[in-house]
Amino acid sequence: MQTENPTGTAIIEKEPSRRKSPRGIFEKNPGVWYIRYVDSQGRYRREKAGSLSVAKKLYNKRKTEALQGIVLPENLRRKHVPFSEIAEDALSYSRKHKRSYRSDEIIKKNLVEWFGVFGADSLTGSQIEQRLEIEGKSRGWAASTYNHYRAFLMLAYREAKRNGKVLSNPARDVRHRKESNSRVRFLSRGKDGDDARLTAAIQKEYPEHLAEYIFAKNTGLRLSSQYSATYEMMDWTRRVLDIPRTKNDEAVHIPLNNDVIAAIRLLPSWQERKGPIFRNQRHPDRAVKSNDHWFKPALKAAGIENFHWHDLRHTFASWLVQDGVPLDRVAKLLGHKGLSMTMRYAHLAPNQLHEDVALLTRNSTPIAPRVVEGDVVVANSMLN
Repeated sequence: MQTENPTGTAIIEKEPSRRKSPRGIFEKNPGVWYIRYVDSQGRYRREKAGSLSVAKKLYNKRKTEALQGIVLPENLRRKHVPFSEIAEDALSYSRKHKRSYRSDEIIKKNLVEWFGVFGADSLTGSQIEQRLEIEGKSRGWAASTYNHYRAFLMLAYREAKRNGKVLSNPARDVRHRKESNSRVRFLSRGKDGDDARLTAAIQKEYPEHLAEYIFAKNTGLRLSSQYSATYEMMDWTRRVLDIPRTKNDEAVHIPLNNDVIAAIRLLPSWQERKGPIFRNQRHPDRAVKSNDHWFKPALKAAGIENFHWHDLRHTFASWLVQDGVPLDRVAKLLGHKGLSMTMRYAHLAPNQLHEDVALLTRNSTPIAPRVVEGDVVVANSMLN
């Protein structure tokens, strides 16, 4: 860059060079410098210093104190971050990235009720586990419920650590519970079966929700997938519902039988045929979020206990296996990545298993031999 002085001589001015901040020192606002370091207890600290020269001196002082094991005064402790703050951050992340965020809303609400006033850094794994144990026993939690709470806690502390709000993750010390995936609860068929009684109860007390029930037991979709389904996902030519993303983060394609098509045509949304298939009765512009207000009373009216909406998914799979559908096809319809989860339904096809065992009779010798002194002779007992 060139300028001229009063004498007319050209003066060359250098472009101002950008200063590189020293390690552990940064400028947050113009002319205001901060330092960041690790104290003698291994905790990250941040302090406002002022000018750059003061920041350099303060940084060297704190590093020396850390090497000498000097504990810093109370007024230099980390900012108090309540657990409620990191729980809210975790729920914001869940809304953006998880399909199961609605269940996380309930989990977050309970956790804030139990731990909200505590500092996020003050909680220990044993404290958290002890409270979950108390609540689990009083509420009758299954192992999977414990693990859902643990997963949310892991998410909360992971995001908090990433944002510099905590230094450790006590949720790591909460033990993961072994889940039993062998439980298969499904509705019995027949004139006096569970399905007939539940259908009658819904028709009598909640006829406006009958289509939701028919849809669930004939598609096997999870609750979140069913209530997030839209008419734009329907392929009427193929009669298939294309769910672009499920719990496993994979697409699933569900064939729609005549019962499902007939049920959909009874819905108020059928007239418009766009947007959510199932809509809130009070707010037709919104999708359904929960069905406990009618499904649980209907189960009670039908005399069915220990049954949940997710068990309609088990019902879908169980009926298919009972009707002779191969397990690999059932796995595809359920959206399972492999056969390990689908194998829980294998015992529901006993007729096929008997036919398989019967092959041994047709393919084996009619009389069992025995060996006597190196010679093969026919066992007399087999002749009787």
